[in-house]
Amino acid sequence: MNTIPPERTHHLMKYPVGYTFTPRGKNRLPLTVHNFLVTTNLNGTIVKTEYLCTKDFCGQIVVERVCQTTIDLGTPASPHNKENNQ
Repeated sequence: MNTIPPERTHHLMKYPVGYTFTPRGKNRLPLTVHNFLVTTNLNGTIVKTEYLCTKDFCGQIVVERVCQTTIDLGTPASPHNKENNQ
């Protein structure tokens, strides 16, 4: 199985692991970034990138895959996030 070295994908990741944000829409529970997922085709070309985020819902940990635009449109949930994003 092919794996992409971290130095090749690090520049794609705009938000660091641990970044907390509140998404837009009805579901306003804060999400925390836990991982970064990269999808490639057989030629090794990157075709999709996603963030793996978690939230606490009714005492359960819920995992969601979100695109970078979702995080861009959301609001930072804690003040230290603003410093990391500039």
